[in-house]
Amino acid sequence: MDGTYLEVADTAVNAVFGRTRNQRRIAAFPQVHLVALIECGTRALLGVAFDVRRICEQDLTRRLLDRMRPGMLVLADRGFPGWLLWVDAAAGGADLLWRISAAVRLVPDQVLPDGSWLATRHADKNIWKALAGRPRSVRVRVIEMVVVIKAADGSRRHEPYRLITTLLDHVAFPAGELAALYAQRWESELEFRDLKITQRGPRAVLRSKTPTLVNQEIWAYLVTHQAIRRTIAATAADHRLDADRLPFTVALTVARDTVIRTTVRTGTHLAEMTASLLANLGPAERRLRVCPRAVKRPNAIYPSKPIGPASHSTKIIEYRIEIITGQTAPTTTTKQNSRTK
Repeated sequence: MDGTYLEVADTAVNAVFGRTRNQRRIAAFPQVHLVALIECGTRALLGVAFDVRRICEQDLTRRLLDRMRPGMLVLADRGFPGWLLWVDAAAGGADLLWRISAAVRLVPDQVLPDGSWLATRHADKNIWKALAGRPRSVRVRVIEMVVVIKAADGSRRHEPYRLITTLLDHVAFPAGELAALYAQRWESELEFRDLKITQRGPRAVLRSKTPTLVNQEIWAYLVTHQAIRRTIAATAADHRLDADRLPFTVALTVARDTVIRTTVRTGTHLAEMTASLLANLGPAERRLRVCPRAVKRPNAIYPSKPIGPASHSTKIIEYRIEIITGQTAPTTTTKQNSRTK
């Protein structure tokens, strides 16, 4: 589960979407807030909700709770795990593995052999009236870890993470495996890149001039994107390949070409796309890369990260996850095929 923003045309009626602002200035374009439930393996869109900018991620996520079903493990960043949303999402039967802020007070009730620990999370008293039959406390399993990265340019990073999960069985679901699996949450960033940049092209702003047409344009992008993803997933399944190896850019190019050549029949189109995907397979194993976030056009008085080689993607030569128990020395697990950000 992750969210992003889409910029729309700057018209008087589109102002209803709202703009971001800080102490010094206001953004040039209104924005739509979009939240998506994305399948990590294929990057297919399992559910999407969007609205005006002021609607927060948690409220948009509530519209997708029916998409979270038993058998799923839902990953989310620390902007999501509010008390009510956590309880309601878990009630649907899906398992959760969400990052949580270190500011949330959690006290270990039991330290497990793999370094994770069980805790009881209590609802704040100021939301008791809103619980409406929900429990005032829930049992969660906490995984505290540090991601250690050494890049080819000599830089090092140590990033602390705290995860909470509904998977309480440390034997069936070891902390090291869940910690490494959480890196798959960054698949959402790649999906948003394909949707907002690769598919949309150089147009940074949606062209529709009214809210009704903005809504229609966004759904058109999503439907087209999902159709291409379905074709990629079907090709990968037919040839027993990882869907990550089939490039979205190639599938998009073939789809555009066959739309232009209107005489091409659907069966021929699918065969051509399949052949192109198989001819442009990516590597069997992902390259480990790290790309620090940098501000190219700062709009605040505070200093920004430097622009140059240090702000671009760099190969990772060492990547490990250290599980922290708080009572014993950290245990280390190594993951070779994960992505970090």
